[in-house]
Amino acid sequence: MSQFQLVVIGIMMGLALIGVLLISGIIPGFKPGSGDGTPVSIVVWGAEPYEKINGLFTDITEQNKSFFTLEYVQKNSATYENELVDALASGKGPNIWLLNQDFILKDKAKIVQIPFASFPERSFKDTFIQEGELFLSSNGIIALPFIIDPMVLYWNRDLFANAGISKAPKTWDEFVNFAEKLTIRDKSGNISQAGAALGDFKNIDYAEDIISFLIMQTGNAIVDPITLRSVLGESSSNFAVNPVESAIRFFTEFSDPNKTTYSWNRSLPTSKNAFIANILAMYFGYAGEYKEIAEKNSHLNFDVAEVPQVKDGKIHATYGKIQGLAISKSSANTDRAMMAAVALIRKDSIAKLATEMFLPPVRRDLLAEIPQDPASAIFYKSAIQSRGWLKPDPSEVTNIFRSMVEDVITGKKKIYDAVRGVHKKLDKLLELLQAAEKKSEPAPSI
Repeated sequence: MSQFQLVVIGIMMGLALIGVLLISGIIPGFKPGSGDGTPVSIVVWGAEPYEKINGLFTDITEQNKSFFTLEYVQKNSATYENELVDALASGKGPNIWLLNQDFILKDKAKIVQIPFASFPERSFKDTFIQEGELFLSSNGIIALPFIIDPMVLYWNRDLFANAGISKAPKTWDEFVNFAEKLTIRDKSGNISQAGAALGDFKNIDYAEDIISFLIMQTGNAIVDPITLRSVLGESSSNFAVNPVESAIRFFTEFSDPNKTTYSWNRSLPTSKNAFIANILAMYFGYAGEYKEIAEKNSHLNFDVAEVPQVKDGKIHATYGKIQGLAISKSSANTDRAMMAAVALIRKDSIAKLATEMFLPPVRRDLLAEIPQDPASAIFYKSAIQSRGWLKPDPSEVTNIFRSMVEDVITGKKKIYDAVRGVHKKLDKLLELLQAAEKKSEPAPSI
């Protein structure tokens, strides 16, 4: 693509974006007019269920039928990223796709970024939750935040009542205390009821995400979003012990039979299945699992709470899975794709999407309106506290975290050495990624 073509695309998309921002109310003072009567088909890919997305797409199409029609194509989550990469490379990819935070660094070269001159950074931060800022770069906006699914604490009300505990833990001190009371062992020492599912990687769902928010609650971002360097190895004189090492020690001690916190081992089912089977008292899972858990065991008496926090901690954080609307660099209709994307992030659009998916909205103005539904109220608060981090290679990061946990619990490495090893491996991956970016053509901006 020539420089002249990039400039033309930039002008067209800039004008389209300004128009849609005016229509959507982000920029006041504009009344919508009519299109030219030749709508363009905009195809959007994602791994979210079709039935939860299509209603919104139908509404947006009806409202903008002079400009574009929206078609959502649901992909298999297991093969989504590979299929997307292949399709984009062959020129047969979607105009827009749902970009998972884990693939921001890997996919951003395939995306048309929105410059802050068209969508000011101040407006972005005022509109979306903090985790949405993962989609910001020095060049502009990589994707427009669309879906947020925060991690919460699921707790079994019956098991808590049996142990004489009246509420979910708010701090990690309470969590430890409750986990010990809720764990039951038989005469042979085998765990028949687990208080909490922490301490291992093999059969704990989202172990990597749990470890991530434990680390982020200490104030460590794992990867600096500006320098794109690992900060896991950094220590502070404000702490007698490295807080990252403390977080890893805390996580792994729940699988140590010699500790009073021992409540989990590899002989147990996966954490979600154990919770559904009524043998796990506290389970860290996502808001999006709420209805699935209720449907799989209609007799399970459970509730949700915000994840525990560090007592007197300065940062309240949980992990959130966020997805944004990314505009394909190879799209033949980037101007209309941008119009569609901005229409999808309007207040009324995000409100409808949140209702359909039973998830909190990604917009701050909607999160200010706490819902009456008790579970949703927790989800809303958790969305505000959601954090994430930029991963150079999701599959490699998972392997690195798994190795760290296994090295610690088997005694192969001391915690200090394990954390330093992760720090070095992350830095190496980040270096390789940035080196590859320098060899490729930079993505065009609007």
